[in-house]
Amino acid sequence: MYITGPCLIIRNGVTIYTESGLKSSEKTKTGEVKSDLHGKKIDTYMISRMVTMSAKPVDAIANLPAFFGLGLGNIGGSIFTAEITAIALISISLANPGVGLCAAAHNLGPAGTTIAGTIAGVAGSIAPAGVNAAGIVATVIDATHFSIGLNVTHAGTGGTFTPVSVPLQIVSKNDAAIYTYERSGILKAPGLHLGASKGFFSGDMQWAALGSVTKVPTDPAFFKSAVAAAFTDSAFDETKIKRYRYTAAYGDDADFAAMTGQTGFDVAIEYGTGEIPDDNVGIADIILESVTAGVKFIPSNLTEALIDELVNLQDTEALQPGDSVAGDGSKALVIAGADNTTGFTATLNGAGFSDRELMYATGKLRAGEVQAITRRTWTAGAANSLFTFATT
Repeated sequence: MYITGPCLIIRNGVTIYTESGLKSSEKTKTGEVKSDLHGKKIDTYMISRMVTMSAKPVDAIANLPAFFGLGLGNIGGSIFTAEITAIALISISLANPGVGLCAAAHNLGPAGTTIAGTIAGVAGSIAPAGVNAAGIVATVIDATHFSIGLNVTHAGTGGTFTPVSVPLQIVSKNDAAIYTYERSGILKAPGLHLGASKGFFSGDMQWAALGSVTKVPTDPAFFKSAVAAAFTDSAFDETKIKRYRYTAAYGDDADFAAMTGQTGFDVAIEYGTGEIPDDNVGIADIILESVTAGVKFIPSNLTEALIDELVNLQDTEALQPGDSVAGDGSKALVIAGADNTTGFTATLNGAGFSDRELMYATGKLRAGEVQAITRRTWTAGAANSLFTFATT
């Protein structure tokens, strides 16, 4: 059977449209059994396995936290729990099993999806038996209801349900199915292109999925579950697809207050991750180890002397071995674009320029690519933001 057709991605209640589809890849790490007498690869055995999904988002400037959901405060934590938010409950019904009513759409998946979590803070004349506890396995009934899998002998009100991870749903059009990966996390953020000649996103983003923490590999829904569902699409908003003309300002220096790029500005937010191995399950978790931000562009209105000054090549402010590229971290690089009604601004805090290129040739502009990187700063022991994105 030949199966083809597009899909939507739904995660944390945000619908993500892709430019060229979604690629799902199983990544299996293997080991070899070998013998000096008989050679290599007598056998190959599995060490660990995860699924990665990659896609280039449609160039809509909206819902950016869905693409850049990992921040400095998540360093050292799991990418699978970094974006979890508690779901507010209105009530827990008196039933066997009890049913939770959510104050808004829970975004846990289609009917039949199961996900583990913790219920807390449910109140009543007598607290519902066994409800305020960890290890609850919720089964989705509809957009605002789920079964909690427990016999509730006293109804309750209020409280929260906190899932153990954030599901990723692939809504497939032609085979009318929803595939839910219960345990997903952002592995790679998409690149941004700030310019009029290309789209807003300059590269793929990537999610990782591991097996459920409450199921075993032999469970038919260990990695993903599938349910039949009529395809619907009501979230696309073409008004968010914008291409602005951008300028960049660096610090408070008038020479760099309105820099323009020959081909726009390319911003990269990069995540460094590390796998936590477990001999019995393969990969137990993936930890966020670092967050970095940078930008590259080819200036179109700077002289050679100004480019040298921008990177502190020489003279009184020359960058010397041991110096921080960003100095004391007080300078921000602000890249802003707008039309008559809307706009977008990317601010990289603690920025400094490290590299530059020049071209000496007939028919070639002198300016080549310059690169800015950022440094971390703290105020009274509290970390300052590395970057901010703002829309108007």
